[in-house]
Amino acid sequence: MNIFNSWELEESPKNTLKPQAAIVYVTFGIGVMYLISGAFMQSVLQFSNAAHIPLHFTSFVVFPIAMNARMIIKALLSTGSRVGKNASLTFFEIYGGLVMNNLLGLLTLLITVCMKRLSWTYSNEVLIIMIPCTIVGLFALKRDTYPLWASILAMLLYPISICLYYVMYS
Repeated sequence: MNIFNSWELEESPKNTLKPQAAIVYVTFGIGVMYLISGAFMQSVLQFSNAAHIPLHFTSFVVFPIAMNARMIIKALLSTGSRVGKNASLTFFEIYGGLVMNNLLGLLTLLITVCMKRLSWTYSNEVLIIMIPCTIVGLFALKRDTYPLWASILAMLLYPISICLYYVMYS
């Protein structure tokens, strides 16, 4: 193995998890999310009403920031010196968490809609979530490091998607 090539994978004794076990864990996690989603939505509604904050703002701004604040702060503090590669890895970690949260949320929504045989009225929401993820993902395919302007652009996609949501529903 070439020690200068950081892209090569090392053999790890910890990597013995079988695909079947991974599928069981993911299925179990989706089941738990399905069971607690109703209680979580009730909590979001109650919080929104008690704080006199619009439900849309609570769901798409307050809770995602609150749920991911620890990861974002940890990632930003761990960059140390603002070397391009460290900042790019921090941005990648934040973006990776965002994409996973969005995909798991959309998957949970899809499973709920299918299992309860509800009508699908979420195309606009899914589109608004997928557009920023796709834009940043396509940019990530071509680069190993992100320039500062790309990170700022990616961060601006979130408020732009919130505004796009309001435009679609106004």
